[in-house]
Amino acid sequence: MRKAGAAMRCAGKIRLPLKVRDMLFRDILNGVWQSDNILPGTAELAKRYHAGFCSVAEAVRMLGEEGIIIRHSGRRARVAGGAHRCRQV
Repeated sequence: MRKAGAAMRCAGKIRLPLKVRDMLFRDILNGVWQSDNILPGTAELAKRYHAGFCSVAEAVRMLGEEGIIIRHSGRRARVAGGAHRCRQV
């Protein structure tokens, strides 16, 4: 029953990880982080975007799957070369 209630509260709203993903992607497009720049750690990004650690980690994972950033196990992610030329959000 708890899951159904949570799903109903989220109905029609964009999940927080998607919002964080969009804000981070816009910052990349706007040159806050250039190609090959190392991104701040998850805790710092969480503060910047006023989101939880897990939401930021999920957003970084999504951008990694899209090829916008390059993730390395045990190290911070970096912006993929040419990512600033993308035009989708």
